[in-house]
Amino acid sequence: GFLDPQRRFHMILPWPGLTLSMLQVTDLALMANLMGFFLLRRWFGAVAWGAHLGGTAAGLGFGCGAWLRGDQRFADPWRVHVDQCGSDWRKTADSVEAGLDRMASLISGRP
Repeated sequence: GFLDPQRRFHMILPWPGLTLSMLQVTDLALMANLMGFFLLRRWFGAVAWGAHLGGTAAGLGFGCGAWLRGDQRFADPWRVHVDQCGSDWRKTADSVEAGLDRMASLISGRP
C-alpha cells in the first residue's frame, strides 16, 4: 500500500463499478484482521488471526523502515493518509453511485 498508494482497482464483483485505491485495500485488510482477531475468534477459530496481524505489522514495519532510510519508492505512511484518505473515499463513493446508475440503466433497458 505504501509502494503505489494511488493505484486504483476497478471491481466487477461483488460490487460492479466499485473502485478502491491500494491504500484503501491495505487499510481494509488491516481492519478486517483486527476485527477478526478481537471479535470473530470465537466463531472462526481456525483462522490464524494473530499471524495475519503479524504479517500486516511486518509489512508496515518494512515500509516505514524503508521510508525512514530514504527509500523514495515508499510513501510516508502518515502523510499519504492525510493527503489521500478523504479524496479516495469520495472517489469510491462516486464509483458506487456510477455503478448503480449503470446497473439501473441496464435493468431498465435504457442506454
